[in-house]
Amino acid sequence: MLSATSGVEPPAYLELLTWTGLGMGVESIAGLLVGTAGASVTRTLNMGEVAFHRSDGDEIMLHLQCPFRVLHAETMLLGSGDMLFAETDDPNEAFVRYSTVFDTRAKVLTGILKSKSPEVLGVEVGVSGRLCVRLLGDFVVEVFPDCSGRGEAWRVFRRSGGKHLGYPAGAV
Repeated sequence: MLSATSGVEPPAYLELLTWTGLGMGVESIAGLLVGTAGASVTRTLNMGEVAFHRSDGDEIMLHLQCPFRVLHAETMLLGSGDMLFAETDDPNEAFVRYSTVFDTRAKVLTGILKSKSPEVLGVEVGVSGRLCVRLLGDFVVEVFPDCSGRGEAWRVFRRSGGKHLGYPAGAV
């Protein structure tokens, strides 16, 4: 597993990153995320979106098109699979009405993130695109691509513009 944390120089492992299909250094991803504050969790259709606020007012977005979950300590707060289950609505309508278990929990989690603004402390990138974002207060975003194809699994980018980094590199 490769990692970069605030104030710590990551080891030289660019060849391993190329082998895993990332094609860029974890320090580039960490450079976007470390020091930002967790701000919100939402979705657009079946794509998860996690937003992080920068001190300069810009926003860093993490778009997730593969399985992911958000943890607090050892408790799973929500997972991408929660999009499949209706909270109270007709199960056939819940997804399009944004009334799934995911949507309900994402609203609560967003409220917590807005009140606490937990800082991103570190980022880990593992083999085959596994991504782990660790925040202050024991919050963790875990992302685990589960498709061997070339379709995009996740990407990180600055909302105001700039390079998009993600997995697999050729799909972003």
